[in-house]
Amino acid sequence: MNVAIKVFPDTYVDSVAQLSALRAMRQVEERIAGVRLERDRRVREAVAGGASYREVAKAIGLSHSRIQQIVNETRR
Repeated sequence: MNVAIKVFPDTYVDSVAQLSALRAMRQVEERIAGVRLERDRRVREAVAGGASYREVAKAIGLSHSRIQQIVNETRR
């Protein structure tokens, strides 16, 4: 007999393996979020230190528009 267990809204698992995989994915998502926060902090520091959006963008592989968005997010 299989029983599905609701673990999050609209998310059900029916095995321990699925639950374990779901937990691992959540951990990965949390680490990615942390890395992005650190990246954004460093982007802001570089721009505050005088680097242009284009210089920062080229150094880390993002568009200058994305760098501008990151810098402007703190101004809201």
